[in-house]
Amino acid sequence: MDELARRYLLLALRLERVSPGFVDSYVGPPELAEIARAEAQPLTAELHDEALALRDLAAALDGSDPATDRRRLWLLGQLRAMGALARRAGGEEIAYLDLAEELFDVSIGPVPEDELAAARDRIDSALPGRGPLHERIADLRRRLRVPPDLILEAVKASAARFRAASRRDLQLPPSEGVDWQEAHDEPWGAWAGFLGHGKSQIKINVDLPTEVTLVAFLAAHEAYPGHHAEHVVKEETLIRSAGLGEATMRTMNTPEAVSARG
Repeated sequence: MDELARRYLLLALRLERVSPGFVDSYVGPPELAEIARAEAQPLTAELHDEALALRDLAAALDGSDPATDRRRLWLLGQLRAMGALARRAGGEEIAYLDLAEELFDVSIGPVPEDELAAARDRIDSALPGRGPLHERIADLRRRLRVPPDLILEAVKASAARFRAASRRDLQLPPSEGVDWQEAHDEPWGAWAGFLGHGKSQIKINVDLPTEVTLVAFLAAHEAYPGHHAEHVVKEETLIRSAGLGEATMRTMNTPEAVSARG
C-alpha cells in the first residue's frame, strides 16, 4: 500500500468520526482503524485540508498509464466528496444541488412535468381496475406481499439461482459466500457488508412490506451480481492483484456509491 492510499484510508476513518455512516465497510489494515479510534475527535477543518492535500497528490499521478489514470480520476472524485462532507460536518451550509454534485459527481435537476405525466398514464393504462391510481397501486402491492416469515428464504432462493451465473460470468472464487440474516427495526430495506476473504453479511429487513416482485431485485442487488459479487471481484483484482489499498474500503455519499448502484 502506498502513502496516498494509507492517508486516504485514515482520512475516511477520521471522517467517520464526524459523519457516522460514511464508512460502509472496511477490510484494510486494522491498525489504521485503531489509530483513528484512539485519536481525539478530529477537527473538520483539518479533515478538509487533508482532503485538499490528497487531491493534489492524486492529481499528480501519472495520467499516461491507463490504470493509473483511472485511479487518479477515481481518487479525485472521492476526495472532492470527502472534502464537502468535512465542510458540511463543520456546519457549512451547502445548497442541495451543489452538494449532490460535490458528493456524487453528477448534475441533477427536476424531471419535466410532461415526462412524469406520460409515465403516470402508462401505469394507469397498464393497471386494471377502477378508482384512483394510488389506490389501485396500493391494492396490487397488498396482493403481492410476501409473508414476513418467508421473505428471507425467498430472497435466499432467488440468490441461489443467480449465484451460478455470477460465478461463471464473473469468475468468483469457490470460497466466496454470504451470511444471510434477518433484520428488524431498521430504516433500510437491506444492507450488504463485506467481511473480506470473499465473504459478506447481508441483512434483509423483514419488518418492511415486501412484494414478490421485489424479492429477485433484493437478491440481485445485494448479492449476485450486486454488492457482494462486486466486493469479491474488487478484492481479487484491485486489492490482491493491483495492490490498491483504497479499495479495502467502501464509502457512502461519494461517487463510489453511485457506481456501485449501476
